[in-house]
Amino acid sequence: MKILYLTTVDPYSSKSGGTIAARNDIELLSQKYDIEIKFCPPLPGRILGKNFYKFLKSILCLNSIKVSSYSSISQFNNYSNYDIIWCNIDFSAFDYKNILASKKHFIIRKQNFESDLVSKFFLFGYEKKKIKNFEKIVMNKASRVIHISEKEYMKDENNNKSLLYPTILESSEYNNSINIDFDTRNIDILMVSDFSWKPNKDGIEWFLGKVFPLLKESYNLHLIGKLSDNYHDPIKKIFGHGYVEDIEDFYKRSKLFIVPIISGAGVKIKLLEAMKYKLPILTTIKGVEGLPLKDENEILIAYDSVDFSNKLVNLLDNESLANKLATNAFKWLLKNCSLNANIKKIENLLKT
Repeated sequence: MKILYLTTVDPYSSKSGGTIAARNDIELLSQKYDIEIKFCPPLPGRILGKNFYKFLKSILCLNSIKVSSYSSISQFNNYSNYDIIWCNIDFSAFDYKNILASKKHFIIRKQNFESDLVSKFFLFGYEKKKIKNFEKIVMNKASRVIHISEKEYMKDENNNKSLLYPTILESSEYNNSINIDFDTRNIDILMVSDFSWKPNKDGIEWFLGKVFPLLKESYNLHLIGKLSDNYHDPIKKIFGHGYVEDIEDFYKRSKLFIVPIISGAGVKIKLLEAMKYKLPILTTIKGVEGLPLKDENEILIAYDSVDFSNKLVNLLDNESLANKLATNAFKWLLKNCSLNANIKKIENLLKT
């Protein structure tokens, strides 16, 4: 069986959540199938919000700016040599008409309802509606739609052909020997994100504005990812490292991983990656959305800024609790997100 994997992100270029998900799906599929990767990035300068004039112009058109930015995918229209066309997100299915004409199986791996990430206010509401309409069309046309979020799976109107299927993490990377010893770790708080993405930007600014000032002790905070250096302030012990090629050492030196997300949708891939490295995690309701993790068992969930600060201090004062959370989360990850736990699911999916 030959699979064409259409991806809007370069799965080997960075450590963003989307690239992690794509890379691990590719590694899983490659174990059993002949897979060819076609990388189709959005056209430069046509991303939503980058050019207000083009945004206004799009209001008079049927297509959304965001959707149209992926039109380069249609340049590759030879699908006859493949058995299955796998799209890493909805926008990868821009050329769905030609895919359908090829009469090949057509799968969408859905990470978010993309329209949920666009503001509904003022003129952005028009763009939101257009993206939502595109999503509805391609989801209706697809042979299968695979969700990584339980909440979004339940939201899908076409659940007769939709599946709930977790983000896969490479099992060979799991390290069973990791144990948290605070005395050997010099990073108090770690956050890894693409800070150019609005939910992550809103989250870190909420944390720095509402939570960090409540911390009486002088904890250090390390931020890794695109635009994290915007928040670099050594006087306040905030260290923004920007993009880091190999971040494993940061995980091993950290005591706590935070996901202070207050907006957005979908599963937070970085949360799962932190679980892989046996780090205790403190997050919000939005941060854990879509994952059936239990508060105070595999993870700590904070409900407001005061609760977040109190639980952060408690966790950094309680090494036993940190190890309990990290161990339980790691066991959950092995059971639900490892390659070994999911290879049969993939085989059954591709047979139908």
